[in-house]
Amino acid sequence: MFIIDTNLYIRALRDPDFAADLEAFQETAFTRLWLSAVVLFEVMVGAFSDAHAESYDRWLVRPFDRRNRVLVPDDRSWRSVARMHREIRSLGGFDEKLAQRSFLNDMLIAATCRQVGATLLTANRADYELLNRVVGVRFLTHFPSA
Repeated sequence: MFIIDTNLYIRALRDPDFAADLEAFQETAFTRLWLSAVVLFEVMVGAFSDAHAESYDRWLVRPFDRRNRVLVPDDRSWRSVARMHREIRSLGGFDEKLAQRSFLNDMLIAATCRQVGATLLTANRADYELLNRVVGVRFLTHFPSA
């Protein structure tokens, strides 16, 4: 099972070659892909207008929504995020990171992956390596072969 991180969808919106790679991966991994509600939120917040938001909804959200494959962090995930936050804070030196909304979102995505046993596909190695220090979170920085 895989969840694709926001940064890869954003890259696909900006880079047609990468978009083709993402689409090819999604076609081969179709039955193993889920959408994090946090990723949905981040992509939709980045829309420049209602028209863009509608386009993103058609392109990203509806295919997952039709298949009932949008994962929403549950109470266990939120407790896991609180634990991650405490453990990273106890490491020291990460106060700025912990204050960033984007890092809270990364923690929620990691917790959601753990909730369902998914592997995250991301370009954000640094944040997920830090999260992996305090909780085991599986992530890859490339598309796996079918």
